[in-house]
Amino acid sequence: MDQTIGLICGFLCALSHSLCYLFTRRFLIKDGRSSFQLICIGHIYMGIFSVIALALFWQTPEAGWEAIILPLAGAAGFYFLAQASFFRIATWAPASRISPLLGIKIVFLAIIASIFAGANLSILQWVAVGVCLLAALILARGGGEKLELRVILGVMLTCCLYSGSDTNIQKLVRAIASEPSFESSCFAMALTYIVCAIPAVIGIFFLKSENDMPALKDAFAFSLSWYSAMIFLFSAIAFLGVVPAVIVQSTRGPLSIGLGLIVAKLGHHALETRLIRSDAIKYLSAAVLMCLAIAIYTLS
Repeated sequence: MDQTIGLICGFLCALSHSLCYLFTRRFLIKDGRSSFQLICIGHIYMGIFSVIALALFWQTPEAGWEAIILPLAGAAGFYFLAQASFFRIATWAPASRISPLLGIKIVFLAIIASIFAGANLSILQWVAVGVCLLAALILARGGGEKLELRVILGVMLTCCLYSGSDTNIQKLVRAIASEPSFESSCFAMALTYIVCAIPAVIGIFFLKSENDMPALKDAFAFSLSWYSAMIFLFSAIAFLGVVPAVIVQSTRGPLSIGLGLIVAKLGHHALETRLIRSDAIKYLSAAVLMCLAIAIYTLS
């Protein structure tokens, strides 16, 4: 039952992330706006959401308050740096090109889990990691012009930072409750985003961009989709563990490309470039590989 809940949460996280990348792109392509502005406004919104979530899901950590300090700082700190990196590269390339490459994060997480967390991944589980990586690379190679070196390096940095955050999320949810539950996951997430809201509130005073109503609306759309993704990510990590949760999360690559196709078809070429028909085979094969990686890891 736990595995089923975790898989559902992982897929919902992937879908929410795919929507969020489009909202991020929509915010950043407009003149006079910056990634720093989106980070600040977006995380203030999410801080408000988290105050409400904290009241709804309040509980005392089983391991004690002192046991959650370091993982909470790690989850929030690595995440905030990863977001800054991601928002920067989102101005350089469409979301459908960046999102699949974030699947590379699984390699970083598998290495971290093996070396630092003492996890003993089986041969089949390493095969699943490799299949997931292959699918991400196939997705990244399709869809138009070759990615710039700065985009690839930026994605690598972003994946490394997100891996640090995800590893600490697992420690945090387990310090709060030894048995996984949706309530404890939401509580852990609320704590994390209240911490993230603190530098955002400070940063808002240093903004040079104008926070007009359209900007506030676009930032709210980003915040709502990202916060939804985080609810499901924290829950997936709690029920599955960090490596399998991120393998399921990697299905955001095919989902992002599917959404990109729809957006481009509707004529929003500022958000997404039109993709050629021949790339459909690549995307279908990559989606099959993603599903295969999930099946291999789950069955092993």
